[in-house]
Amino acid sequence: MPEHALEPSSTSLPPSLPLPEQSEEIQDIITAVPAWIVRWGITLYFFLLAAVVAGTWLIHYPDLVEVPLQLTSVNAPKAVNAKTDGKLVKLLIAEGAQVQAGQELAFIESTADHAQVLDFAQRLEQLHDLLVGGQEARLPAAGLGEYTKLGEIQAAYQTFEQAYTQYLAYQRNGYFPQKRRILVREIADLQALNRNLTDQKQLYERDFALARSEYATQQELSRQRVIAPADFRKEESRLLTKQLPVKQAESTIYQNYMLQTAKQKELLELDKISGEQRGLLVQALNTLRSTVANWKTRYVLVAPTGGRVYFSAILEEKQTLAANQEVFYVAPTTAAYYGEAVLPLSSVGKVKVGQEVILKFAGYPFEEFGAVPGRLTYISQIPKDNGFLAKVSLPQGLVTTYGKPIGYRKGISASAAIVTEDARLIEKIFYNFKRALSR
Repeated sequence: MPEHALEPSSTSLPPSLPLPEQSEEIQDIITAVPAWIVRWGITLYFFLLAAVVAGTWLIHYPDLVEVPLQLTSVNAPKAVNAKTDGKLVKLLIAEGAQVQAGQELAFIESTADHAQVLDFAQRLEQLHDLLVGGQEARLPAAGLGEYTKLGEIQAAYQTFEQAYTQYLAYQRNGYFPQKRRILVREIADLQALNRNLTDQKQLYERDFALARSEYATQQELSRQRVIAPADFRKEESRLLTKQLPVKQAESTIYQNYMLQTAKQKELLELDKISGEQRGLLVQALNTLRSTVANWKTRYVLVAPTGGRVYFSAILEEKQTLAANQEVFYVAPTTAAYYGEAVLPLSSVGKVKVGQEVILKFAGYPFEEFGAVPGRLTYISQIPKDNGFLAKVSLPQGLVTTYGKPIGYRKGISASAAIVTEDARLIEKIFYNFKRALSR
């Protein structure tokens, strides 16, 4: 039994390699020194992993809300429109030129000669200044000039010319001035005569007072029967004789006053007629000025403000223009710009006033021109058109991050990227990983 117990069973495990041989092979693997490429590869892999982690920390990956934006100007370029159909007969400026407010830009076809009308308009302003300044005497020297090609304003010119000629006829022939001088001199003479008559009257009154005193004495003597009645009657006749010059002087003074009043009335009537003639001239002048102004509005394109002028399209002389067609734009040199955008309801919670905005304009490739930095300055509290109106200021104006200017054009649009959160790349990865796990 013991011998059988010591024998291995037929169902036991197959014999394995001797333990000492197996341990030597494993020991060789464990104790073998790795090659240099393996050692440096592990080190390089570690540094690459560290660089990637550092990059995800250093690289910022902002959260953006992109919306379309419309560029607007506080002092927007003013359009110059044609007011009537016609040909562009004269182009007076080049595109990009600096112009002043009221400067002529172009002439549109008219039956009048544009140069004559513009010169005539200046002459009318000179005449107006003389009339307003009370210098009517200088009108003949100023003259009306010779204008034969006034076209549409010819009828108004003839009406004014008639009033002007009639007024100057009185002035040039001296009717009003001479007659007025005569009347003024006559009134002055009557006033001087009145002073003399008054002095004479005072002398007559003194003489009459003496005669009356003498009469009173003679009257008392007559009552006492000291003198004869015939002598008293002579004294009474003498008193009446002394009183008569006083009455005559009073009558003459009264007649003098009446003459003065008549002359003053005549002077007032003369001034009234002169004023009416002047009024007719001023009325005709203002009517003509208004007609000329309307003509200039229709046939002369002028700059509405100072600034730089731009053509709305390719312009050439003899080109036909249509009424209300935009011909020029005048951009003020001090224009300020801002953007208007509509924030979608789905993103309004992340957007706040003061956030940075990156503007990429249509027609100005971002890779070549760069972007225009902006700042969100206003968000409306009431939604409109499925969104909230927002205003974006441009602290650097229309200058891109590459230092290139963006030319303003009416209706120019841009893509506005609002930076709602300036997060790091590793934070974005962690956030996306966390969101994936939460699903």
